[in-house]
Amino acid sequence: MWVQRPETWPWLRDTLDADRLAQLMGLDPSVKVERHDLPNINGLLFVLKGYFGTSGTGNIALDQIGKAAGEFLRARTIQVPMALAGGFETLEAVHDHGRP
Repeated sequence: MWVQRPETWPWLRDTLDADRLAQLMGLDPSVKVERHDLPNINGLLFVLKGYFGTSGTGNIALDQIGKAAGEFLRARTIQVPMALAGGFETLEAVHDHGRP
């Protein structure tokens, strides 16, 4: 996960921890989530240990599994401060215009 604007980085960093990601994705408790901060690109990298099994992590041809998990997470809805909505009055307007 990453944000385009540096001013939104602190919000992402403080809001999306490993537990929140697991909740948003509905992960089984056996899946261990590791979070790695990437402040130089305003992003977070999550490693889902035990989510993909050996096939997803052991075979680059199955990369679509990871991409699908990313798209699933991207489709989740969370509340954000309106100041981060980029001038839109509602979150629906942000979604309709394709802005993260």
